[in-house]
Amino acid sequence: MSRPKVSRETKFPFILQNLHRYFLYAAIVFLCFLWYDAIRAFCFLAPDNTRHFGIGVGSLVLLVNIVLLTMYLLSCHSLRHLIGGKVDCFSCTSST
Repeated sequence: MSRPKVSRETKFPFILQNLHRYFLYAAIVFLCFLWYDAIRAFCFLAPDNTRHFGIGVGSLVLLVNIVLLTMYLLSCHSLRHLIGGKVDCFSCTSST
């Protein structure tokens, strides 16, 4: 007796549920650019063309923005499945 073939999330409309994973990958790339921009915002160009460290309102706004976006991304359940190896229950034992 053979088991029925399960298609899972490979058919329409269930395939649309996987779109959030692809948006997660795009968001990770986008956040890398934003982190680079936020770090560069703390480097100011002096009149003698040398760079020095400084803190301005814009630098702080960029930093708060990227920190909050990163925390939002790290709380995404898609990232948990990507990092956690698709574990759905951390408190479950192997017998349950």
